[in-house]
Amino acid sequence: VPDSMSEMAVDLERFRNKCCNFTLPSSLRDAQNLKCLQQKVLDCIKSLYKSETKPYLGEVQKLLRMTATTKKDKDEARYVAAVCALMPELFLLVPPHCGDPPCILLRDPPTGFELWYEKLPQRCSQTPEEEAMRNLRESISAGRISTMRKVIDELYADRIEPTLNEVQERLRDRGWSYSDAQQAVLLYACQKDTYDLAKPTQNKQIVVLLKEPPRSFAGWAEGAGIIPKVSVPMESGFKSLLAAGRAPALRGGVAGAAQALQNISPHGSLGELRALLRVFILRGLLEYRDDELVPTNVLLKELDTLRQAPPRTPERRKSPGRIYSQI
Repeated sequence: VPDSMSEMAVDLERFRNKCCNFTLPSSLRDAQNLKCLQQKVLDCIKSLYKSETKPYLGEVQKLLRMTATTKKDKDEARYVAAVCALMPELFLLVPPHCGDPPCILLRDPPTGFELWYEKLPQRCSQTPEEEAMRNLRESISAGRISTMRKVIDELYADRIEPTLNEVQERLRDRGWSYSDAQQAVLLYACQKDTYDLAKPTQNKQIVVLLKEPPRSFAGWAEGAGIIPKVSVPMESGFKSLLAAGRAPALRGGVAGAAQALQNISPHGSLGELRALLRVFILRGLLEYRDDELVPTNVLLKELDTLRQAPPRTPERRKSPGRIYSQI
């Protein structure tokens, strides 16, 4: 961490040069496309200033992806830092420091936000433990502890393993900033009477577990290292939905497609629906076309057969009593 303003300036310039070395995709090598993306980034950062949210790199990328209309636009959000580094007269790139992610400030910020410049890299005076406890006290006073618990309860109800990524994504959906969601793991770790944090392994993230899971909990249907399984009724129900043309557009990857299915058919948890889609992909029944999951030729043949099959009529139950001629 730099100790003086001169060292800070060197650190900022070093970070900008590093971002400048990123290789841009062919679409952004076109001057007009590059200028268009720079304007979009500028609009996003101004929006964050207006909402009093510090423009961390992740927040800017999230806004860009939310407003993107094509897969290309979403992919280009990955190159925000490199694009901003090419316009140092407009953007100031701040490297990660003291646990905070990279930030993109405006050289000429709106009135009232000049104080942000006082929060550039400086020596951290607190230990990680002290900072975590301070954050925990602030979260309690802000009423965030109940939100943290609701997120974990929801993941248990959805049968989705509460990995750190899943937890952070749901916290951001509830209005948490990128930086607050990043520090959530410290807040969970401070509540040792309620949560158990499973240590990360080579192929697995940190998992936030309840010390006392709900009695009705039936195990994870979706998570890292979990082999997806699907029940026969769910599989046949999904095929019937596709055959009848009533299935929604399966966009947004497995997670987005599962949410779309649950919106029209509440049968099965979100984790079970994700597992269902993964099984169909592994069997070669669904494939990606751009950003949408669509039936493969193998599944289309099955659906044609399903449409042509005559409807099954329920069997009449035999009367246990005497027939009318015997009365």
